Amino acid sequence: MCNLGYSIEIEALNKGKRKGKTETQLENIRSLMKNMHWTVEEAMNALDIPEKERKGLLKKLETTA
Repeated sequence: MCNLGYSIEIEALNKGKRKGKTETQLENIRSLMKNMHWTVEEAMNALDIPEKERKGLLKKLETTA
């Protein structure tokens, strides 16, 4: 049973880390777009955001804009 609790705790920590990374990426994208007058694509290129993550970030940007 200890292993199950540990696994749940690790998964929760990993989920929190992913959420924090996403929020930081969104803040950085918005900042570059505002301050540098860049498009979202230019901002993502500057931040070296992988293609596989861009669709999800674009969706979040649209819902929070």
